[in-house]
Amino acid sequence: MTDAGGSSSTNTKTVVVTAPVATIASVVVHKSKRVEKLTLKVTGPGTLSVGKLKFKITKAGAFVFKLKLSKAQRNQLRHHHTLKFRLTFKFKPTVGTSSSRTVSFKIKG
Repeated sequence: MTDAGGSSSTNTKTVVVTAPVATIASVVVHKSKRVEKLTLKVTGPGTLSVGKLKFKITKAGAFVFKLKLSKAQRNQLRHHHTLKFRLTFKFKPTVGTSSSRTVSFKIKG
């Protein structure tokens, strides 16, 4: 801006716009007699990976995973009456940084 006397001045403001970061909100283990279910809540779209499996998530919400035991795991459960699991969920949102959550739990038979 220039005034009548020829003096000029500038006014600069910096505005930072941040998008809400999508993350894993919670992981809950539901135990029953035969089937183990995991409920995972995410806060936005992105890609979720569990081991070798990948899932494309288009919107925020809760997702239920059923845990299916292999033959070797069923045998171990039958002989030792307990089975330990440790699963790592990795979530890469479409915008923002990745996050991960590790869940450990036991199945008793």
